[in-house]
Amino acid sequence: EDKKWIQENFRGQTVQEVITEVKDYFRLNKFSYSYSPGRIRNFRQFMREDRIGLCSHYASALGLILRVKGFPARLVSGFLGGNYN
Repeated sequence: EDKKWIQENFRGQTVQEVITEVKDYFRLNKFSYSYSPGRIRNFRQFMREDRIGLCSHYASALGLILRVKGFPARLVSGFLGGNYN
């Protein structure tokens, strides 16, 4: 069901077109950022119900949309902190 929804809502033919569509979707549907969005169970809840999340939610959603559209994509997260040992 998510794959069908993605194909229906994001029709871009290039990576840049899809990225622009996703950004527009977030803006037009008034998504918001929160350091404590609560538990988000899945893609559908984030994209169609709650519309609130952390950076990892936004990055994961874009990665999934790009993959469904046939573009190679992966999510890498984390940070580098402290001193090198």
